[in-house]
Amino acid sequence: MPDARDKEHRVRERAYRIWEEEGRGTGKDKEHWERARKEIEEEDAITGCDQDLNGARVRASLARANSEAKMDSSIAMVFSGGVGLCAYQAVAYARLHEEPEIAPGWYAGSSTGAVNAAIILGSAPDRRVEHLRKFWSTTVPHVPFWSSPHSRHWLSAIQARLFGVYGQFHPRVPAGLGGFSSLYDLSPMRERLHQLIDFDRLNAAAERFSVATTDLETGRTIIFESHREPIRMDHLLASCGFIPEFAPVEIGGKLLGDGGLSANTPVEVVLFDAIETVIVLDCFARDGIYSPDLETALARKNDLIYGNQTLRALELLMEDRLKTDRSSKQNIIYLSYRSRPGEAGSERVYDFSSDTIDARWQSGASDMSQAISYYTRLSASPELSGLHLIR
Repeated sequence: MPDARDKEHRVRERAYRIWEEEGRGTGKDKEHWERARKEIEEEDAITGCDQDLNGARVRASLARANSEAKMDSSIAMVFSGGVGLCAYQAVAYARLHEEPEIAPGWYAGSSTGAVNAAIILGSAPDRRVEHLRKFWSTTVPHVPFWSSPHSRHWLSAIQARLFGVYGQFHPRVPAGLGGFSSLYDLSPMRERLHQLIDFDRLNAAAERFSVATTDLETGRTIIFESHREPIRMDHLLASCGFIPEFAPVEIGGKLLGDGGLSANTPVEVVLFDAIETVIVLDCFARDGIYSPDLETALARKNDLIYGNQTLRALELLMEDRLKTDRSSKQNIIYLSYRSRPGEAGSERVYDFSSDTIDARWQSGASDMSQAISYYTRLSASPELSGLHLIR
């Protein structure tokens, strides 16, 4: 339970960030401090961390969450980062949600993947898919109907870069000579998440939730675990702090940025626990077609960097278990998003157009249907345990 000094420190950090967001002006110190204090108090009221609310209210919330949500502690679900690509994960979960007997008891994620997981756990079970749909319902200006699909996707990405995306981010007002914070401001996402996530429910849930961030000075992966400490909005925003696009967040004296800078798909968090099945939702596919042009080269570079980061860790684990004769019945079902023809190359992560989001939803549903079939088959045949890739 945080004491007065901890609360004052959080208010000071928030007031400083507000000052940066408003262009580092002068004469508004009291206004910034009061706004920061109000935001922190509202968050504490939601998460149940405030001293006056801690206790009976949290226990009641825990009982409510446990009674409403069915979950299997032997199943974990891991979400990668990927900005707009993470729409793929939302519908993959929606498809899994239709199978009540496959209910993960542990969720872990980086960046926007962590946001998806937070929306799931911070919503009533019967509203989880609804809230995911609301989060991914963006208003992006229509591009000329006469343009080709490829041109439309590029124009959509360019519009997002120039003007931002409703409910996600907008360009940050330059701070002049006062210093650089980030290219974009995540305040729209903060406001939308406050509407969609009940942090009290999230922190009281029987399911575990792990958020990956990166210490920007040491380079270490820093994991926040809901069963050890309350998860707050700042943890999610820190995990989304993909510099220089999005600002890092100071938490506990450490400047933390996007989890993807060290563990874009934080599988290591769950692999060494008593987990029988790990479902991995990666927004970057390691294998794919390469052609010698600049657009493809840049896109494949990102896929290789992030897809390799995840799959290599999983492959090394499998190799280690074979070499050391440490047999395991753990199943890892790995799904990865594969870009359709005509997407905006390396900038596809910023394409939030409705047809692109719809296509990612279709892809996620299809891949998860295959994963469910795998899960059913593996449950009946333990000898087939290991790493299974959904193609």
